[in-house]
Amino acid sequence: MARLAFRLLLALLLAAVSWWGLQSTSEDLQPLRRDGHEAAFFIKDFAITALDEEGRPRHKLSAAKLEQFMDDDTTELTSPLLTVYDEGRPPWVVRSTSGWMSKQGELVLLKGDVLITRAASAAARGMKIVTRDMRLYPKKDYAEGDEKVRLSSNKDWLISNGFQLWFKKPMRLKLLKNVRGRYAPIN
Repeated sequence: MARLAFRLLLALLLAAVSWWGLQSTSEDLQPLRRDGHEAAFFIKDFAITALDEEGRPRHKLSAAKLEQFMDDDTTELTSPLLTVYDEGRPPWVVRSTSGWMSKQGELVLLKGDVLITRAASAAARGMKIVTRDMRLYPKKDYAEGDEKVRLSSNKDWLISNGFQLWFKKPMRLKLLKNVRGRYAPIN
């Protein structure tokens, strides 16, 4: 009888410990939350490529981490990197510290320091553009910002407050105000 009571007590103790373990584990499995924002999922080392009508890469977006939020269907990006392909020329590469993407991906806000580069080639000069907090419209191949921007190419440079940038041919950069620059003579 003592053995039966001991086994029953042991079974109840194991059941209690198991129940407690399940309770504490279910609390750990709650969705990610941040200021009322509830993450539906996240992906580490994310990359996606959009193709044009002929099946060629149009642009590629990658990030160290992507978080999709349930409440407003927005996406937050850690260390986003956008590559915009330009047929016959080197691609544009856009980097920032963090980013936010609207529900349908029509607007990407690049937050913090933003670096835009394009390597030099026979068809195009190399360029480097440095700014902060940029708005990017990937489907339109267009970007804009209100902060100070510095463009440099070879020994030439331009500085402005605010800009508009069209990535596709004909590539255009419109500097908005307080524009200053230096053009180095060609040797």
